[in-house]
Amino acid sequence: MFKKFYVDTAILGNSPALQLAIDYYDIDHVLFGTDAPFAVMPAGANAIIVEAIDDLHLSNKDSQKIFSENYQQLVN
Repeated sequence: MFKKFYVDTAILGNSPALQLAIDYYDIDHVLFGTDAPFAVMPAGANAIIVEAIDDLHLSNKDSQKIFSENYQQLVN
């Protein structure tokens, strides 16, 4: 049942933990998130999270899923 959940990337730059989430939930269930405005004041951790995603060396298609397509799929 847990594999039906959607998770976000708000783990403050921990690329190995993000890779574990992708491996468990699948790339189609990972959404871009930063916990803004928490964690890094005042605006959140956008740059840190983007860097963590980039460090995974995902394909452009998989990166786009995380940054926007998975969200669009979820709400449509």
